[in-house]
Amino acid sequence: QAPKMLACDHTFCASCCETLVASAHGGEGGHGNESGGRRHARITCPTCQTTTALPEEGGVSGLRTNKTVLTLLEVLGDHSSSNAAAALLLSPQRAG
Repeated sequence: QAPKMLACDHTFCASCCETLVASAHGGEGGHGNESGGRRHARITCPTCQTTTALPEEGGVSGLRTNKTVLTLLEVLGDHSSSNAAAALLLSPQRAG
């Protein structure tokens, strides 16, 4: 999964972003189409509640990719515990 950055700089996998967009827009994905026309889809960060407008072209896939996290995931992919490490990297952290 591509790690996508929101306007608040929090990072989530593209699949999770698609799920967030779909739940916010009544089951529609983050591709910007609704009833044949364009809509300005938004995604709300589940960590800080900041709203990010999705690019009109590309939807979630048009969001910036977090290249630092992507590199970490590639490095961790060489280790047997990569799935657990990736889940930890991409899960929202709550400040205590």
